[in-house]
Amino acid sequence: MAKIGIEYEDVARIADALRARGVKPTNRSVQAETGGASMSTVHRHLRAWRSANPDPMGPAPELPVALQRAIQEELIKLQAAARSELEELLATARQEAEDLARESERLQEELEERLEHIAALSAERDRLQGQTRQQAADLERVQQQLEQERRAAESARVDLAQARLKVESQAELVEQLRGERENLRKSIEAERAGRIEAERSLASANASLGELRKNLDKMIELHDEVDRERDELHQALDAERAKASEAQRELAACRAESKALLARAEDLARREQGVRDELQKRETVHTQTIDKLREELSAHRRGDK
Repeated sequence: MAKIGIEYEDVARIADALRARGVKPTNRSVQAETGGASMSTVHRHLRAWRSANPDPMGPAPELPVALQRAIQEELIKLQAAARSELEELLATARQEAEDLARESERLQEELEERLEHIAALSAERDRLQGQTRQQAADLERVQQQLEQERRAAESARVDLAQARLKVESQAELVEQLRGERENLRKSIEAERAGRIEAERSLASANASLGELRKNLDKMIELHDEVDRERDELHQALDAERAKASEAQRELAACRAESKALLARAEDLARREQGVRDELQKRETVHTQTIDKLREELSAHRRGDK
């Protein structure tokens, strides 16, 4: 079944609508919205759209003192969100790689079917060429027979002329020559009838040869067209393989991004511990200051007494 052509603007519009509904745009979800566009075309346009429209990410959360009690909860939520986003990216990348692999396999099967069709057309062309050569040989044989019959008729006419000359000098052979003339006339008529039949056969053979030549020309044109289609399929297959390699590279980039997110989460955890240590130090200093003030207040009260 022929694939539906689709432009970048169509894919961008569908991806924007999916993101607005809270659905992450993927090759499969966008293709479903197009009604059956080529998976490779959707992947190429969607990749360009992702480069121009990256997923929005909020700024790194600040850790003010007033939110110290909520730091742990925010860090847990951030780590869970990062892990969920990473898993979703990995699942999407795997699904897109599988879709591209299936598309590549379909193109390979289609190429093999085309090659088998080309082989069948080549065999049919060879058969027609052999049939054409045989008919040409038959035509040449008929022409040779016609030439032999024409020569025989010419020889008969010469013999008849000679016989007529003998009739004038040999009256006793008149009856015999008349019989021979009648026989010769019948032979000539038979030769004429055979020649007419041979000319009809020759005309039919010429017509068949012309038709076969037309069929052969059509088969040659079809063979050339199939060769062009085979070259196009080879190019398409190479392009799909390149796209599969690109998908693998994107998967590697996703993995690197996941490592970066985990490193970021670990850095936030270290910053949380630093804040806690600083709070502990300040609390210790504050406690010591309060104890010191209490001691001074007690000493002052004792002095007043």
